[in-house]
Amino acid sequence: MKFMSVRVLFASFLGLCIFSSVAQTGPGGVSTNLSIWYKGNTGTTTSGNSLTDWTDQSGNGFNITQGVSANQPQLLQNDINFNPGIVFDGGSDYLPISTKNYNGTGALSALTTFIVFKTDYTGGGYNNNWSFLDFDRSDFFNVYIHGANGNISFSYRSGGTTYDNDAPTTGLNDGYPHIGVAGYNNAVTNETTIRVDGLEDLAANRVANGSTIGVSGTRYGFVGDGSEANTYNGTRNNIYYDGTISEVIHFERSLNATELNRVESYLALKYGLTLGNTGNTVSYTASNGTVIWTGSATYQNGVAGIGRDDNSILNQIKSTSSTDINSKIIIEAESAFGSDLSFLIWGHDNAGSNLTATNLPAGFEQRLEKTWLVQSTGTPGSVSLDFVITSADFNSYSAGDYTLLIDTDGDFTSGHTEYSAASVVGDTVRFTGVTFSSGDYFTIAGPNLKSPGGFSSGLQLWYRADAGIISSGGFVSDWKDTGPQQNHAIQASSAEQPAFLSGDINYNPSVSFDDIDDYLPISQVNYTGAASLSQVLSLVVYQTTVSGGNNDNWAFLDFDRSEYFNFNVKGNGGLRFSYSNGGTIYDLDGSTTGMNDGLPKLGVAVYDNTLTNETEIRADGMRDYQNDNLTNGATLGSANTRYGIVGDGSEASSFNSSINNNYYGGEIAEIIYFDNQSYSANQLQILESYLAIKYGITLSKDTDGNSVELETPNSDGVNEGDYLSSAGTVIWDASASDGHDNDIIGLGRDDNTALLQKQSHWQDDSLRVYMQALAASNPANSATKSSFGADDSFLVIGHDGTPLYDSGVKYGEWPSGIFSRVDRELKVQNTNFTASFSIDITLNAWADLGASDPNDLVLLVDTDDDFTDATIYGSAEGLNISTSSNTLTIGGISNAIIPANSSRYLAIATTSSSSSLPIELISFDGEMIGSHVKLKWRVATEINNDFFTVEKSSDGSEWTIVDIVEGAGNSTTETNYYIVDIKPFRGVSYYRLKQTDFDGKYEYFNPIVINNQMETKAVVYPNPADRYVNISSTDQDPIVIKLYSISGVLIYSDVLENFAKNIDTSELKNGVYILMLNDQQHLLKVEH
Repeated sequence: MKFMSVRVLFASFLGLCIFSSVAQTGPGGVSTNLSIWYKGNTGTTTSGNSLTDWTDQSGNGFNITQGVSANQPQLLQNDINFNPGIVFDGGSDYLPISTKNYNGTGALSALTTFIVFKTDYTGGGYNNNWSFLDFDRSDFFNVYIHGANGNISFSYRSGGTTYDNDAPTTGLNDGYPHIGVAGYNNAVTNETTIRVDGLEDLAANRVANGSTIGVSGTRYGFVGDGSEANTYNGTRNNIYYDGTISEVIHFERSLNATELNRVESYLALKYGLTLGNTGNTVSYTASNGTVIWTGSATYQNGVAGIGRDDNSILNQIKSTSSTDINSKIIIEAESAFGSDLSFLIWGHDNAGSNLTATNLPAGFEQRLEKTWLVQSTGTPGSVSLDFVITSADFNSYSAGDYTLLIDTDGDFTSGHTEYSAASVVGDTVRFTGVTFSSGDYFTIAGPNLKSPGGFSSGLQLWYRADAGIISSGGFVSDWKDTGPQQNHAIQASSAEQPAFLSGDINYNPSVSFDDIDDYLPISQVNYTGAASLSQVLSLVVYQTTVSGGNNDNWAFLDFDRSEYFNFNVKGNGGLRFSYSNGGTIYDLDGSTTGMNDGLPKLGVAVYDNTLTNETEIRADGMRDYQNDNLTNGATLGSANTRYGIVGDGSEASSFNSSINNNYYGGEIAEIIYFDNQSYSANQLQILESYLAIKYGITLSKDTDGNSVELETPNSDGVNEGDYLSSAGTVIWDASASDGHDNDIIGLGRDDNTALLQKQSHWQDDSLRVYMQALAASNPANSATKSSFGADDSFLVIGHDGTPLYDSGVKYGEWPSGIFSRVDRELKVQNTNFTASFSIDITLNAWADLGASDPNDLVLLVDTDDDFTDATIYGSAEGLNISTSSNTLTIGGISNAIIPANSSRYLAIATTSSSSSLPIELISFDGEMIGSHVKLKWRVATEINNDFFTVEKSSDGSEWTIVDIVEGAGNSTTETNYYIVDIKPFRGVSYYRLKQTDFDGKYEYFNPIVINNQMETKAVVYPNPADRYVNISSTDQDPIVIKLYSISGVLIYSDVLENFAKNIDTSELKNGVYILMLNDQQHLLKVEH
């Protein structure tokens, strides 16, 4: 027994030793004499967003309850570094602390209070923003921020005197979060201390050594107001705190330097705050005393981190510097931390958000000047890193333009690791799967210098709907300028925000304006002075159907036509370029109308005072207007200031101050605007080529507008109709492609001009060409830059304009083994293009390729447009051929078929009569001949055609057979057919044609409508009507009666079958109504 007692005693002692060596649960692992611990991410109860309860995490039960809704502050999620904050309104919000009170003159000999707060309140004096934590400064103590100066203040009562202690650092009411600490220790000379963001800000000797805080009375505490309460939730000062409090920690003892650092490190890591600075470095420590960030004289800026510290109850998985605005990064753990005491912390050298061309690896032109240092502890694992593009001087919103560079010594020229961006969402570029080691340095390499056509001189605006769009709910609040000037278009009013369309114009996004109230005001760029503009070059890609007067669709880009200039499309679809010189307004119109037909268009406006004919308007690559309106050297402008507007006319003397309220209706995909810089015809051709390839717009072959096509060169010194890359490479040779230059589209990569066109289609969508898999939009296509193989890579396609069927015109123009072919021929010009691609081609509407055997369908490829010796490529040669309805898909077209830097001609063919290509129906129509309907149709070719069936319907749903006509079987000559329907329906009849093959397969063609307008014999009386109107008829056939308001709203509907009917009009308002009797219209007037 005695031996067993000894063992129990030893075990108890050993257990005590083990327990005492383990850090306790508490902020920073500090728990001794922890009195109060409120934190926004734990223990909160809300009603809606209003805080009703805040549970004390110290274990002492000093909980907060606020039952009065008018006094409840708001819980704001993700307020400070993705952690919640409690927001006090400064007018009525406060929180009473239950149970906890102080009583007696010797109540406190020491205390340490931590506050994480954020406020921008600047009113009044020292007591105008009370209070963080208050037990009454005139009886016990109060910790608060000075209302006017913004410094931390700590007041207390000792020995019958109230001491107000203000820290010297002011301006902490700057709207950013801070850590404030108030300390009292009567065992030391400088018993009163205040700390700010990890540094001691005040150490003062206010009272005699050994003095205590407190009076003989009782005081209960408050958060958010000053206390005079001798009972729970009693009397207050009614001053109220205005701002956020995220965490309150109160110890009833003085913490030593090590403990202070551990608690401050916990708070700094949690709330994204930097302790100290480069001149006064502070290291961060975990709850076990491990240093997790060694203070740095270079990188003690924007310090933030993620980490897990179980003793601190910390699990910060996502973090950013709460005080960094420029070059902002956000790092998030991609999975749960593998173990306790795992941290990843970073800080930067404060080098700024400008770009530099130094310290870069080969292949990169610019990076952020700023560099970050990383320190890692434990197993933080892989992370994602988000970089906010708008917080730096970058101007691209394409993920492919950004690279994360990581290096072990800060020399990025070699030995570094690269991570390509995974995505761009809004204005944030994301890198994923990133792994850091302790001591790593990183920076962001941005896009190589880009500009439209590779031209940056004078570039004021570059709005691209495929980059820089910030939207919410599908409506655009910001259209970022991706040019170097960063003159963003910003619309804060949701009611006036245009819509974002993700793949509207050749699979590229556009911004849609509603012609009612949508517009985007342009920030920063403005003009003042009569000599403001010597040159203007504006290019716009748009589509619209709005018609009307000259100013009914203002404007693409407007700096006020009566002061500077305006570019718009008129109601008749003509382009207009207006400007002001010397007080005179010049409204100049292009000669081409119909540029409002709902199809994508390219409009260009030019003013260049170095030229004799200084003014030019261009439409889809053709000069549409040119004239000498002003003397050489004349400038545009006035003495008034004007800011620009997209989508309306400007009268704005300051940003977004005044508009015309005319409004543009339609889509705009891209706006490029240069000022005070001359551009040559060749450079303009490069710009137009870039936009044409991107948006599927076919450029004119009459570039100079003199009615002579394909001049090489023309009077401007350019080869007309050619498409050029930014390097000047001819990517579509118009002269060599004459006759195959319809619907020119293409794929292309041109890094200088930020072009990465991965899929395109004809404007009627009958041909689609794409890399990888066809996506809903070009940005969504999975192909990347590397998919193209090289910069300056293009695949451009046109066609000869012949039909998408076998008309017989090309009969026999095929190699041996072909049964028939589609007339249409494609011309493909390959420039450096090494990728495989696919095409979808939709044949005429009555084709049903779904019944064909894909193995019978082939692609004919020829070098000289004579297909008698063409090469046949089909499934056996590696193509992936499939059909759906009347659409044929051919995938896997590679360099083996169309070599790089070559041109080829393509056609679709079949090798079997069982997969014959469709017949061509030239026309199907009808006409009334007396009381009969004559129906006739004309066919160009027939293959395996057994017979035609003509059907009719009165409603377009139920069909009956009119007649069956024998077909010609196989024929390449034009054939006419007709029948007569001797019993057509009265009124509207629908007729359709059905064609049946010998094997029983059949197709329907689109129906036509014939209106049998035999007179309806009816009498309407009285007219005007009062209480009723009578409809009578001697016709034995039923008459359909419909009564409409003058605006077309149906009021009454019935059928007259018994010769007469009365319609009650007594409840109708006086006015004119439309009475329809079958297809005859009567105007009925009602007068009471």
